[in-house]
Parts: sequence; structure tokens; C-alpha cells
Amino acid sequence: MGFCLFAASAGRSATPSVTPPVQVPLPEVTPVLPPVMARVVAAVLAPVIMPAEVPEELRFRASDGILLRADWWHGATPTARLILLLPGFAQNKETGTMRFIATELTPTADVLVLDLRGTGRSAGRFTFGAEEPRDAQAALAWALPRYADVTLLGFSLGSYITLRACVEGPLRPARGLLVSLPTRLEGIISSGGVFSFMFKGLWQQRKDKLEVPEDSDTMFRWGPLFLYKPMAPDLAAHAKVPLHFLSGGHDLLIYPTESRLSFDAVPGAATWTLWPDGRHAEFMALKHPHDFAAWVRDCMDWTGTGKQINPFGVPH
Repeated sequence: MGFCLFAASAGRSATPSVTPPVQVPLPEVTPVLPPVMARVVAAVLAPVIMPAEVPEELRFRASDGILLRADWWHGATPTARLILLLPGFAQNKETGTMRFIATELTPTADVLVLDLRGTGRSAGRFTFGAEEPRDAQAALAWALPRYADVTLLGFSLGSYITLRACVEGPLRPARGLLVSLPTRLEGIISSGGVFSFMFKGLWQQRKDKLEVPEDSDTMFRWGPLFLYKPMAPDLAAHAKVPLHFLSGGHDLLIYPTESRLSFDAVPGAATWTLWPDGRHAEFMALKHPHDFAAWVRDCMDWTGTGKQINPFGVPH
């Protein structure tokens, strides 16, 4: 799930945790397969498999020295467009959920899935949105010289980090896509979302089946929860790139009204999409994968200048 402090998906298998890497100088790109084998696989299988079947693992350093890792999903020839994906709570680049979403998005653009600090194969500890904008900046520093069009896509707390990167910079994407945006971690707690998810969310998961099962990695490395983090509506009031919001009518963790506060604060170009049957964050992508990929594509192609509500339709 995108974010849950206490409910760790009972009965669901978690991806094994990975020992943090030793922080020594490393080459920028390390293929998942050995280089010779990767070239053979690409040459032989490219005509018959999805173009991003074998991602490359990239390594960056944040401005405070934290070593970060990301999976770069691309074909033999990278496209002109990139989606930089920031996972939410208990997700990383190697969970089945994020890998599935990445492959659903590769027909639209190349995809870079970043392990935020303290998650997956990145070093450090996760600070729940306080220090992670540094991680987004490190990935943008790699992406912007290589792609003419970069979209930042975040789920849950990943969308909060996306918003901070879009507003605070200094490097910014062409647009930000914010799925189940909270006001900040403290807002999820004070709104009662954590408790509604604890008491109702697990039952909701049993009743509302997904097209693709969700998995998560709850054994990541927590850091301080309550370091200073600005409020999302205050950030949105200074938006410098178009923002696209997606919320679920059945989201029991981050209520649509919480995300709507930020949309209402945006002074310029923005869209608001509410899926009536949508649940929290990546659950929407797993229940309606083709509709979710279409929403991402529509947002990337949108050229509006004002604010629009439900301009792209909803799943049926």
C-alpha cells in the first residue's frame, strides 16, 4: 500500500529486505544483467517482449551524500519522454507492484523507478518526506540532460515528495502527477486516516479484488517521523509547473478532501480527477491498470492553462 503506519497487509508476503550498499565510489550505471548478456538478451528478445523487460540499475548520490538506486526501464533506443516514479510507503523499485506499474507505463514513456532513501536498495533512513526531496533532485539531475520531457509521478507520500520537488526545485520536471496526495505525514494521522484504514481498510481489501495482487516491503528502514515538513496546500500555492491530482472516492487513508485542499490552492494550471471506486494510491493502478496508464498519458499530453475537474474521464 502507498502508506500505512500500522497495517502491514496481514496475510500478504513481503519482499525480503536488502542489506544497504556500502557507500564507496561506484560507476553510474550497473546493468541488472552482465553487459554482454544484456546485449544478447536485447538483440534476441527485443522483437517479442515488452521494450522495458530488463531494467538497468542506476546509482546516484543525493546532495547530503546518501547513495540512491533506481531502475531504468527503456528500450534499445531511449524515447524523448521519461516518467520518474516515486513510490509510496512500503514500496520500492523491486516490489511486484512497482514493477508491474512500470511495465504498464513503458508504452507511453521510459520509466525510472527510484528507491527513496531508507527503502529498497538505497542507503540511509526514510524521513517521511522531510529529506527525500534531495533524492528526487538527484534523479532529476540525471534525467533532465537526457530527456526533453520529464514527468514526476508520485504515489501517496511519494506524491508529497513530488510536490515538494515541483515547487522547491531547483530542478523541476515538466509536470507533476500526484496520486493520493496527503497534506503531509502529520495530516494523515490527524485526519484519522490511519485509524480508518486499520479498522476498515483490511476488510475493504478482502471485498474489493484487484486485477493484479498488491505486494509491499514493510521491512524498510525508518528514520525520524516528525522532522519539519511544509504543508502541501502551502506548497501548491506556489506551483511552478502543471499539477495533476488523482484521488479515490474509497480511499480510507488519505481522504479526497485532504488532496483537494492542495488542488484548490494551485493558482495556475492543474487538473483534478476523482475515481469514484478508487482506493488508496497504487491500488487504483492495480485495479484499473489500463485506465491508470491512460490517465498518465492524458496528463502528459495535456496543454491546458487553467484548472479543470475530471477532464479525462473515469473507469467504468
